[in-house]
Amino acid sequence: MPAGHFFRRVEAFKLDGQIHTYSGACNHCAQPGCVDGCPTGALYKAADGTVQHHAGKCIGCGACIWNCPYGVPFLSPTTGISQKCDTCADLRRAGQQPACVQACITHCLHFGESGEDAITPVFLPDNDVTTPALRILPGKRQQAKQVQISTRYRNDTHETFLVLGGGVAALSAAEAIRQRNQTAKIILISAENALPYSRPMLSKAPLRGFKPQPFQIQDASWYAQHKIEVWLETGVQALRPAARQVCLHDGRVIDYSRCIYALGAQSYIPPIAGAALDGVFSIRTLEDISALRRWLVQPRRAVLIGGGVIGLEIALELKKYGCDVTVLESAPMLMGRVLDDDSSRQLAAQLEAKDIAVHTGITIDTLCGDSRVSGVKLNDGRTVGADLVIVTCGIQPNSSLAQQAGVETRRGIVVDDNMQTNFPGLYACGDCAEWQGTNLAVWSEAMEQGRVAGANAAGDPERYHSVPAAVLMNGAIALYAEGDTGKSPDVEQQVFTSTHASRAAFLVNPLSAQHCVERYFFKNDTLVGGVLSGDLTQMRILSQSIKDKLTKRTFLEKINAAR
Repeated sequence: MPAGHFFRRVEAFKLDGQIHTYSGACNHCAQPGCVDGCPTGALYKAADGTVQHHAGKCIGCGACIWNCPYGVPFLSPTTGISQKCDTCADLRRAGQQPACVQACITHCLHFGESGEDAITPVFLPDNDVTTPALRILPGKRQQAKQVQISTRYRNDTHETFLVLGGGVAALSAAEAIRQRNQTAKIILISAENALPYSRPMLSKAPLRGFKPQPFQIQDASWYAQHKIEVWLETGVQALRPAARQVCLHDGRVIDYSRCIYALGAQSYIPPIAGAALDGVFSIRTLEDISALRRWLVQPRRAVLIGGGVIGLEIALELKKYGCDVTVLESAPMLMGRVLDDDSSRQLAAQLEAKDIAVHTGITIDTLCGDSRVSGVKLNDGRTVGADLVIVTCGIQPNSSLAQQAGVETRRGIVVDDNMQTNFPGLYACGDCAEWQGTNLAVWSEAMEQGRVAGANAAGDPERYHSVPAAVLMNGAIALYAEGDTGKSPDVEQQVFTSTHASRAAFLVNPLSAQHCVERYFFKNDTLVGGVLSGDLTQMRILSQSIKDKLTKRTFLEKINAAR
């Protein structure tokens, strides 16, 4: 392994005047908090009971670290994704023991079922927290939680399913179809030149060390194994839903039995003069990141237009490379849609403490320059110098093909609870879809909508239910927000401030964990939202408590007991 990346660690504790040493690694819990808290399914229980990690599904959010009471997973500074002990799965496949077991000269490490002589250090979290595997006796192992969707529905046909798009919604739809139909033909059509990958990682991974391969959700062998044809660099010219046909850019016309429209969205570029100058970028695709990396050789002045998560994560990343960074936000506050006023001010202060200039309530007049961008002129007459401008002003759904074909569209393609459009056999999901008047354009929504669309296309009548709209930053600044953070009237706020973070917070992000604030919001005596800054260890409890609609008293008792 690379120097410094030791999955197993040795720590010393002083108890009752005696020094105890403890060799710690992943406990591969029977009820793993990391699996429960993982929003993408990157962490899962394998058939042998171990907790494994799928790098292609990981978005580097750090939820696994916050949800692990042992602080085992860590975010790799080179890849930007989580890593943890996998019990040396490659060695075990070759018939060997894990490396640490082979290397232990005192034979105190053992891989397999734990016996009654298994020793649990008293300084580990209580057994009730996650039921670590080292405390489970033979014959008492609990049923492992399965992350993959299981279904009893089965309808094998020789139909043709077209999935248009190359994102997580398209992949989830194709997978859901194959789970229910083992013989149908499934074709996934993408205009990009890469297999479906994790878009959230585009702003979270180190720019200079960025490599696209680790961010593939599934590798090529997975598509071959599941008999899913993937047509890359293939554009869609037109849609004929009445005839159940799709016309491609190369002139081919493909007949389908069912079609999933998952063409996603593109970056929204406001109508600003000079937006076509060299040095102006958006962040949406691997190609965008590649172009940005090539440009990063020279620039020393970077301007981010837009103060959302993507823009701020990129701003923090550019600061690492010595750039003078300025964030321009048209709204009166950063992340005003998801943060309360105090949290937004704290976020701005944290950015400014890192020497990132933040200006809110800004109106941009022009991007200056001849052929290359040289600055951003504001409506008040000021000009901010820039060798690089990155526009992160939201998305624009790719729904024009559907609209031209007569499919009902508003802000996106209108779908019902089954992800069905107004044309039989045509479904839509992900960033291009509008369900009950909303389009959150978040990863979890796209993944779940894709799964529901695929299930219904295969004949399994599942219904879509909204997913939590949460915001997570976990780089140089740690921030989590979910639910109503005081946006509706009569919301009461309760604030907890501390200069001491949990052990897990320091393991994840020691700089961000120096000053920690928890803000919880209640309406009609019920928890409706929360914002965590610095220490995110209460993230899982907060999210579940919002779902459970806990009363103020019950929630505060629960959160205080967890401190």
